[in-house]
Amino acid sequence: LSLLTMWGVIEQDNSNQPIEVPRPKLETPIYQPTLSSSTDDYSKAASALQFINPDSDYTTWIEIGQALHTAFGAQGHQLWAGWSSQGAKYKSEQDIDTHWKSFHQGKGVSIGTLFHHAKMGGYSAPSRAEERKSAVEDFSNFIQAQQAAVDQPVQPPTDQPAPYWKELTLDLTKLYPVEYLIDGFLAHSFSVTAGQPGVGKTTAMVSVCLIAAGFTLSDSPLKTESRRKILYVTEDANQVRQSLYAYVKYWNLDPIEVSQWFIVIESKRSKVPEILLLAENVIRHTTTERPFLIIDTSNATLEIDNENDNSEVGSYMAAIKQTIYTQLSTPIKIITHTAKTAQTNDDSALARGASAFTGDATLTAILFMDEEKNRFMRLIKTRYEPIHREISFQTHIHNEVVITKHGNPQDVQCITVIPYPTSESSRKQEAAARIEENKSQRVMDKCDMAASFVQSILNEHPEGVIIRKGSNAPKECKLHPDAYKLDWAEIYAAVPGSSKGDIKRMVGESVLRRFAPDAENHSWNLLGNGGHHEN
Repeated sequence: LSLLTMWGVIEQDNSNQPIEVPRPKLETPIYQPTLSSSTDDYSKAASALQFINPDSDYTTWIEIGQALHTAFGAQGHQLWAGWSSQGAKYKSEQDIDTHWKSFHQGKGVSIGTLFHHAKMGGYSAPSRAEERKSAVEDFSNFIQAQQAAVDQPVQPPTDQPAPYWKELTLDLTKLYPVEYLIDGFLAHSFSVTAGQPGVGKTTAMVSVCLIAAGFTLSDSPLKTESRRKILYVTEDANQVRQSLYAYVKYWNLDPIEVSQWFIVIESKRSKVPEILLLAENVIRHTTTERPFLIIDTSNATLEIDNENDNSEVGSYMAAIKQTIYTQLSTPIKIITHTAKTAQTNDDSALARGASAFTGDATLTAILFMDEEKNRFMRLIKTRYEPIHREISFQTHIHNEVVITKHGNPQDVQCITVIPYPTSESSRKQEAAARIEENKSQRVMDKCDMAASFVQSILNEHPEGVIIRKGSNAPKECKLHPDAYKLDWAEIYAAVPGSSKGDIKRMVGESVLRRFAPDAENHSWNLLGNGGHHEN
């Protein structure tokens, strides 16, 4: 088994890889942090035991054994036996085995009890910041070893000590272009994209990634100048797989090619050292360009206890940025949620939790929906001037019938979205046009309701129906004394919301235009039958 499998990094296995342009061979060992998640706690427990007296009372001795059994299972036996053997009360290995077999996995004392006793003896657990610093230093050594393996000119020795801060050599004779992942829109960056639950973050990001990987989606003009692999760390691998299937089937993409360029990794809540293991995936899948690394979502991948703690969040963001983004020059996008108080149509909402989520980012974006449920991605903070600061997603829903393992048919819905460049101004203009269109439609609906009501009055009164037009119309109608006198208030009461402002005026004009087209001011008008009037 590969070391990646041994470390528990679950990755899609592709037997057919795309042809890659050769890069300098880096034969140094694969990066392995000093501590992984389980090893971390195991090492901490081993260190903490040195602060607990092995000749403690019987109850404490048993609690330590139970804690190790609960936390590490059979692996904890060696720790308990080794620690116990240092005390004068130690009897034999058989005595240790007898007690150990009486413990029950998952039902004993937690590892917290061990650390509690250790702290009483002076033990101090390493902080998250110290763990992050150690992991980053380990990773930096790994990168330096990688660079040393590349054939580079040897720097001549110098008597002067190297400066602590590296000084760059500037070439001011030329202007450097923006390195785009998607031309004119998304640049090489360490980015954070936020969105409300249910807004379709994964659905949108899969389409963006396919374009960054060099695929053409329908008639979308969005494209990339240099394709790269996608490393998609997801909390819902089935959703991504189902989405990719839909793109392959309904947009005529090559399934083999998609599986070669779109690498799916199942997320797991991990500490900093484990997160940095993604560096090996980055190196493994580097072609002419570094892959595009997506972490979807931060909550499912980063083992953060308190998302509002800037120190804790910052330790993860800084580690990822300093190492994978900076040292490996790898574009990264972290998907997270917006604040719970934000709305799905908020086009400027911030990432939920600590400000460190966006403080370290070189680019921030928001995924949102408008009132018509159309999806948009808008760039908020950038260190370049994009041609398109916003894209929209046109949704396509595909339904297929599949057979379950029990032999029953099941309807499965697959959603694909096609991204198109747009702008905030055009989006707001379209929204204003929709509001006006909806308003016009509402007025038309009220006019139709008024017409239906007036027609019902005409049907009830064959002797005729008259209505006054103008505030100075005569109170009595001599021409049609037997006609039913319809009051405007009756019409407005029958049509809710029609008695005020422009709607009242338009409803009135509509009634007269339909039933008394020749109506004049300051008169009684006969509705229907040509609309005769009386001055």
